[in-house]
Amino acid sequence: MQSVRIPGFSPSAFGFRFTNDFPKVPVIELPIPGMNLGLGDASNGLCGGMSLAAADLYTAGKAPPADQTAPAQGPLFDYLVHRAFDSFELPDGPMRYLMWMGLSDQDALFGIHGVVWRTITQEWPKVRADIDAGRPSALGLIRTRSFNPHDLALNHQVLAYGYDLDDVNRRVTAIHVYDPNYPADGTVAIAVKRQDPPEASTFSYVQGDYPVRGFFRTAWTPKDPSPIASSDGPPAGEAP
Repeated sequence: MQSVRIPGFSPSAFGFRFTNDFPKVPVIELPIPGMNLGLGDASNGLCGGMSLAAADLYTAGKAPPADQTAPAQGPLFDYLVHRAFDSFELPDGPMRYLMWMGLSDQDALFGIHGVVWRTITQEWPKVRADIDAGRPSALGLIRTRSFNPHDLALNHQVLAYGYDLDDVNRRVTAIHVYDPNYPADGTVAIAVKRQDPPEASTFSYVQGDYPVRGFFRTAWTPKDPSPIASSDGPPAGEAP
């Protein structure tokens, strides 16, 4: 088994100390004459913002804040909200999730490839290239089959930082991720059972959690995390 990790990254070093469990507060407030109009609901989760923020911290070599509880307001909350919006790659990002949600797992008629083939053949090579280059790779996890836009929230976002290959076929068997739902847990990984043809492959995730049907790589541009970083500097021995 060959294990590849981006240098120095671990969920305990650069992930947040709190879980993706935010209070029921608006994610953005619009100033309207005579009132503030709240939009969105943080209690639905800010997994995309937390994933990108962890990548920002790693890239900058800065430690995450010491907060043990998800914030409801303030600079950290605002940063995570803004990065959550970035993670959706507006305006087209939600349509990408919706399209993948509507696809079957396996290939369909007329040459339409399913979620599994697209994950193994198109998306995994991009993720591997990121990790091989020492760069965290943000992933959108498809966890439901639906054509209903209201079910978009059932999907999830994580940050890949390593992978394992088998010794025989040199194929991926696990993709290690920072999952904001499991803070500081270095055991969380997408297990891959690779088969031929690729669309016959299967994925498994944390027992008791939503199943992972497939995933795609999402683009991100590093942002300076200084406003939220700990004043203690990078974790000892963990800087990139």
